[in-house]
Amino acid sequence: MVRAERIAHLIKRMEAGYKLTTDDVNRFYNKNLNIVVDLRSSQRDFLDVQSFDARIKVMKSRGRKYIHIPKATKRIIPAPEVIKNEALSLYILKAHLNAFKNTEIEDDVNVLINSLEQNYPEDVYSTESLYWDQNFGKFDYANYSGNINTIIEHITQKNHVKVDYKKTTGQSESSFRCVFRKLFQYNGGLYVVAYVPFHKNHIALSIQYIEKMRKVSAEDESELPEFDFDQFTKYRFGVFYGKVQKVILKVNKDVRHYFENREFHKTQETYDDNGDLVLTMDVPLSPELQTWLMGWIDNIEIIQPERLKKTIIKRLKQGISNLK
Repeated sequence: MVRAERIAHLIKRMEAGYKLTTDDVNRFYNKNLNIVVDLRSSQRDFLDVQSFDARIKVMKSRGRKYIHIPKATKRIIPAPEVIKNEALSLYILKAHLNAFKNTEIEDDVNVLINSLEQNYPEDVYSTESLYWDQNFGKFDYANYSGNINTIIEHITQKNHVKVDYKKTTGQSESSFRCVFRKLFQYNGGLYVVAYVPFHKNHIALSIQYIEKMRKVSAEDESELPEFDFDQFTKYRFGVFYGKVQKVILKVNKDVRHYFENREFHKTQETYDDNGDLVLTMDVPLSPELQTWLMGWIDNIEIIQPERLKKTIIKRLKQGISNLK
């Protein structure tokens, strides 16, 4: 395989979401592509691939250099399949815009729809599927419209708010000052990101557990820090925040295809181990991580940390006792 082909494969690897060190590049060549490449050649490719694609960036983490393609720039410009991806994105946009029929902004939206119709006249993507939520147990927010509208108002006005928040663990209600930043959905639930000046940190609040909220004057006049959703999720697995730990998992080769080319966390790295797939992540040991692992526990070996193993064993024992 000539060098240009190797570099093309490297770019595709990064477009799939991988961050690569020089060792990763060498391992990818020799194990995934089944070609013999010495480490020096891999190091040269690692340095030179950046000149082949302007999207490729270098990052440093724990004293190691990685090359990757940031999510915001992953659109491949010249490749034919990208035109398909671009078209699909526009068809999905059309489906979303159709949802605004019979609303007060219908006339404005129709201007954009008519523009799209000139090049994308068919209805390829199902508008109905936009409302087909596959998150089982999706929370019904029909009775929370007033709270949601109030939160939206606080976000747009950048108000400081005093919140009475109902704990989910049976503890007493807590009250604190915060500034609402962004709304997001996760696993069937609606959350708002709130900045807490006292702790100088962003947290995620479940909409349904906000008991009261009222505008208050700012105690801290310092400027709000810029909110970066990628950084916000970097120290979470799901919505739970916690101390980050190195998690190492070995995925059975029979099911590794369910894990390849999927991003479970921004810090993840993968490598082959005699057919099995080893997945490493720097994440908190959150309830969502535990629940996710329990769904695959017959095909995943938890290498570390030991505490995570013990927690999963305890939950499995409790589950077995509930079945008796």
